[in-house]
Amino acid sequence: IGMKRLLFIRYKKTANVFEGGEQGSQKNWTVLTGLLGEENVTTYYIHDESHKRTLGEYIKGAFWFPFGYFFGITPKRVREIVKMAADYDYVFIDRSLFGIIARELKKNGFKGRIIAFFHNVEKLYFQAKLGHRPGSFIVTRCAWKNDGWSCRYADRIIALNPRDARVIESMYSRKADALVPVAFVDK
Repeated sequence: IGMKRLLFIRYKKTANVFEGGEQGSQKNWTVLTGLLGEENVTTYYIHDESHKRTLGEYIKGAFWFPFGYFFGITPKRVREIVKMAADYDYVFIDRSLFGIIARELKKNGFKGRIIAFFHNVEKLYFQAKLGHRPGSFIVTRCAWKNDGWSCRYADRIIALNPRDARVIESMYSRKADALVPVAFVDK
């Protein structure tokens, strides 16, 4: 039996300093490559921070939000990921905000295992972050839909801590399969 292969869906490719979410993503990537070998993990970046985003990218991102596509995700990119995934045993979605990917993988008959990592309960995170600003409902609704799709379509879900696991179960009727806390580098 050959080594298993994993497609790691990650929010952004960044040059140096990782904020909290990216530190967590890096830790997840380090653990997974340690388990499977770097040669068996392919990373797919939703954003590449090495180039400046265009106005068109922002407009396209805003357009897709009401349809459940979090910023950076489009139907075209989801189709690309679904097509790529056919060559992998696992897809690790490193943000529950990308639950639409889990949904589309299942709808398209993906035979492998889908794992979704919850950095937060995103609906609550964005409610706290955005408050009642104009358009905040669209963003929080998108986050709520994607968290729900992550719970419904992922084979395994991982929460960051017991509090988030309780909230996920309360909001989405799904128990976290594992808790994986992340320690942050203090600089």
